[in-house]
Amino acid sequence: MYVQIYLVRIDERMDNIVILAGEEIELEIDRNGELVDKYET
Repeated sequence: MYVQIYLVRIDERMDNIVILAGEEIELEIDRNGELVDKYET
């Protein structure tokens, strides 16, 4: 299944790449290529 990517942006505050795709998918990747867990406590 393919999902349309709406936005790819660099967060200059954290130097992360933010990707918005589909209606519910939001990914954030740090400068080392690791997926950022936004819900980590």
